[in-house]
Amino acid sequence: MRVVFVSLLFVVQPLLPIAAAAGNAPLDVPCVEACRAPAVDALRACRASGADAETCAANATATFDVCTAERCGTTSSAACVGCSVGDANCAGCPVGAASCVDACEMQARDAYAATPTAHGVARRIRREFRRCIRSCDAGTVTTASSGGAAVTKQTSSPKLPRCLQAMTTHPLLADYAAYIAAHANVQQAMNPCKVSTSILSWFYAKLEEAEQAGMPPSAPLPDGFSTTSTDSYVPGGTQSDEILGAKLAHVFWVEVRNKVPWRLASFGSADLKRIFTLCKWPHPCRHDAIVDFAAQYVLDHSPRVAWTVLQQNLDLAALTTPRQAVADVLEHTRAFVHGAVYYDGSGNVVRDDTWGIRTLDEMMTEKVSRHGCWSMVPYAMQLAAALNVPVDGVSDYFDGLGHATALFPATDQVLAHGDDVYNGLLLNTPTRLVLDSYARWQTEVLAYPPGSATAAYNSQTNDKQEARLHPSAYLMEQYCSAGGRAILDSIFTTYATAQQLDALEAQIVTLTNGCATIPPDAR
Repeated sequence: MRVVFVSLLFVVQPLLPIAAAAGNAPLDVPCVEACRAPAVDALRACRASGADAETCAANATATFDVCTAERCGTTSSAACVGCSVGDANCAGCPVGAASCVDACEMQARDAYAATPTAHGVARRIRREFRRCIRSCDAGTVTTASSGGAAVTKQTSSPKLPRCLQAMTTHPLLADYAAYIAAHANVQQAMNPCKVSTSILSWFYAKLEEAEQAGMPPSAPLPDGFSTTSTDSYVPGGTQSDEILGAKLAHVFWVEVRNKVPWRLASFGSADLKRIFTLCKWPHPCRHDAIVDFAAQYVLDHSPRVAWTVLQQNLDLAALTTPRQAVADVLEHTRAFVHGAVYYDGSGNVVRDDTWGIRTLDEMMTEKVSRHGCWSMVPYAMQLAAALNVPVDGVSDYFDGLGHATALFPATDQVLAHGDDVYNGLLLNTPTRLVLDSYARWQTEVLAYPPGSATAAYNSQTNDKQEARLHPSAYLMEQYCSAGGRAILDSIFTTYATAQQLDALEAQIVTLTNGCATIPPDAR
């Protein structure tokens, strides 16, 4: 990472008027203005820690994104786009909520997100917001004026970008064309006019396939894939465009056909960018760039395969929030095991689960994370992404170098280490508590460079705390098999006080009846 040294006084001083003004937020777009204060606070904390200016700016922007995702996704704006009389999904929304006005609100929010800590931009953005509203001059919508009274405004007819005009010649795609035309922020994240004509052709074909079948789009396995190869990497090859077209179609099939109860328009620009990053970590790719599909450790080639895995392991009808979806996806993985080499009594290898690449359904069936965290993180990411949940992957933060992490900024969740789902110390910890906080990671982990000793230490705080608060059968076995207090000291080191370890020791003695019986994990 390029390090830029900037005076702390220079960075913080211009922000003070903004923080003071946050309490007097403009009535046009109050939620975005109110979110500037926590972004400022995050920047100050990051700079105080000694991190470089680029890292701190990214940290502040991420804080702003989390805040706006929580405060700005209200039924008065994004969630009400496209509502109509009798729509059961639009309870609490004004009938005829205006997509044009909503688009103006989203543009204002994204403008703030682009410069959450810049000084002097608020007046310009509010002026552009009002100009945008005035431009909605065809069709009637109802909005609220600054005094709270209802005001009738005119909205322009939705427009498809020129590169998507071919959708109008496909009757089965009428709903999708109308949706894309009506949602400026989603259209911007999709960036369709930068997509190759080949991928767009597959996009149309896969949407039509999904409509006709009533099932998610499908795509073929890449020619280079083999379950017998020891290679963990596979390129998309000649199937790249078809795979990317199917993945792009799946995003809209889930959204337009209401397969999940949350809406794309409720996400900020950074999270929408994550959704439209169709190849996931460790080889992320944008469909609107000149790059082929590729996968490593876990192959997510077909949305229909991903959806089938989800259907077989989650109650999709019971999902209510993206946060619940993340926890449910990971709950399904708690029975998996780390890839390992097995030997017989003579020392001969009888089984080796540490090589190759597996498709999502193959990994589901095996319940083996062949490359440990490097398999589990893309597996969890790809299943969450199939539900239109924004996700990122990073490495070299947890416990130093060599480990993989899944980040869910929109839901304030982090799978700190892919192996946490089957970590013996955490097997008695509820899955929702195994997940760490993204907000905490922003300031205490991601604010430092990969491999940093401080980041490595802070990345383990949640794991150590939950393992202590929910002692597992494995921990009790270690304690009772002559490890005693010494094993607790070696595991928890400085993550727990002497008093906290005294309490843990007493709890283990009670739970095991003096180490007579090890109770099973109750999770």
